[in-house]
Amino acid sequence: MIISTTTHPLRRAGQWMAGLWLLGVTASAGAQSSPPAFPPLPKYELQACCNLCPAASDPATYQGYLDGFRMIVQGDDGWLFRTEDDLLDRFALQPDTYEAIGLLQRRLAEHGVSLVMLPIPPRGVMAWEHLPDHIAQGFARDMARVGYQVLLEDLRQQGVIVPKLGQLAYGPVEAPFYFKRDHHWTPHGAKLTAQQVAETLRAAEGFAQIPRKSFTTRQQGVVRKEGTYAGAVQRMCGFGYPEQVMPRFTTSTEGSGADLLGESQRPQVVLAGTSNSDAAYNFAGFLSEALGVDVLNVSVTGGGIDGALLQYLMSEDFRTDPPRFLIWEMPVYSNFDDEDLFRQILPAVDNGCANRASVLEVTRPLKTHSLTETLFNGGGTVQTLRGRDHLLDVQLSRPDIDKLHFSIWYTNGKNDNFTIERSRHIDTQGRFMINLREGEDFSDAVFLGVDVGPDPDRGEPPLPDGVEATVKLCERRV
Repeated sequence: MIISTTTHPLRRAGQWMAGLWLLGVTASAGAQSSPPAFPPLPKYELQACCNLCPAASDPATYQGYLDGFRMIVQGDDGWLFRTEDDLLDRFALQPDTYEAIGLLQRRLAEHGVSLVMLPIPPRGVMAWEHLPDHIAQGFARDMARVGYQVLLEDLRQQGVIVPKLGQLAYGPVEAPFYFKRDHHWTPHGAKLTAQQVAETLRAAEGFAQIPRKSFTTRQQGVVRKEGTYAGAVQRMCGFGYPEQVMPRFTTSTEGSGADLLGESQRPQVVLAGTSNSDAAYNFAGFLSEALGVDVLNVSVTGGGIDGALLQYLMSEDFRTDPPRFLIWEMPVYSNFDDEDLFRQILPAVDNGCANRASVLEVTRPLKTHSLTETLFNGGGTVQTLRGRDHLLDVQLSRPDIDKLHFSIWYTNGKNDNFTIERSRHIDTQGRFMINLREGEDFSDAVFLGVDVGPDPDRGEPPLPDGVEATVKLCERRV
């Protein structure tokens, strides 16, 4: 079993083949008595010559990198869709997942933090009018809208703040919410979402005490997007698409031109999100302007749905000065039902074993090419260390190591094998925290020992020479 916070890397589509698109003349603006608010974007007339190749409709094509793009279909006006992630119509989570989310909110509340969950709207719903006819007829758009609303309400029932994002799925489409050939939202989609978030947070308990500021948003250049879907098509079919061009915006404190993150006072609203919260889309900026407060953006592009959250929860900033509101942004199709997601997040909130006594602890060098036995529940006496009551906290001497294999043994003969692999884009200082597994055969099982390191049987690369690990087992909060 793999625990992974990585996502499929973005890949540029490369040079698109000459002759695939016919480019018209740039449209010129007529004479104006006064300049427009924003410079007009160039406009082109584009005409496609080719449909997707047969490989795009073959499930066997979607291996490795392409696995995250199942299955690409062609819409109108140059749109591309994934039939799996973009066209979901049910979003309900498992009961254990809702329970873990509620527990996360309660843990954060003890630090004075309110969790704001932001599963952004489904792409198929927001761009429904561009679906191909044969897909649109089989896509239960109304069911997807209702299913999305149900998910949001179910999350609210766990005590989490969830903005009224469902309204976006019913609103008029004035401009594209998503890019045509990419999984990210456009700056327009980011702005609409920021307005919904602000409407909810302004009414939330504790928001009125946050110091106010004025912000100004201006257009600054353009965003050029070839698109992740376009890159996948080029791999499969050998041809590409032109860039999609949208206005790019930046937000600063009014009158000062200061960058949002350049303020001396730590913001009380923190955004921990995915690449949708990248500066290119100005989501944090739109949030600051709509809220009238500083927003600290700790999001990580390429960090997966939990990379930024883990990095922030494990940081000294969170330990010493937690925010009033913590916004967790993620795509709605994210796999929250992976129990290993919260096995790492929950202990991170309470700083693992740092503030509690270890029942077992050892520091020793790790082998470079194989697993190393670390903790052992023995030595003449076997303690009753049940899985459901304990967590592991491992600190490596090398902070740049982002992949570590665990083999945990229990006295009933069960063995829990998994690898924690974190994105290279996040920095958790070589620290790995995880609750021991629960469920059948594990909750009541007594911990026997744990081996850590690279697993050669899985083809994992060796560790650098001289790496030491401090491994602790302590009681976890229940």
